[in-house]
Amino acid sequence: EKLIKKMEISGATIDKNLKKEELKAEVIKIIKSFNVIIKEEEVKFASIRQVNPKDKNGNTHAKQIINVELDTLETKLRVMKEKRNSKILNHIFFDNALTARNRFLMSKTRTVAKDKNFTAMIKNSKVCIKKNEAMFKYVEAETDLNEPKLWEENAKKKVPTTSNA
Repeated sequence: EKLIKKMEISGATIDKNLKKEELKAEVIKIIKSFNVIIKEEEVKFASIRQVNPKDKNGNTHAKQIINVELDTLETKLRVMKEKRNSKILNHIFFDNALTARNRFLMSKTRTVAKDKNFTAMIKNSKVCIKKNEAMFKYVEAETDLNEPKLWEENAKKKVPTTSNA
């Protein structure tokens, strides 16, 4: 699926009137500013969309989201990991690209998970919850959040345990 090769960059401001190749060059420059090694051919496509989120007081403010499509999922994971490992602190973030449905689901999941001492997260562009490093569960729909089974401690383990019996 194309979505898993996409990521979003937020916190950076780019002239929205740039031509396609100029925008791609700016995206590469942003990625490289975190000491991430990336080749021009690894960035397949970039676009900008404007969003107007509301703050706590209900006021809206314009914000740019830069959508980037990379050549492979491996490239995306490498870029995101190298950015995280760079320890360069600023207000530019690399995130998984989400569909509108999953963005809404993530927002709901984050709220419910916090109340239950879980963490909501994105894994391969899918919403999931985790209690600790040993377990996580995927959240498929908003109705899943009401299922007691979802919040049980014995959730699906990341690494299956095997017995020698």
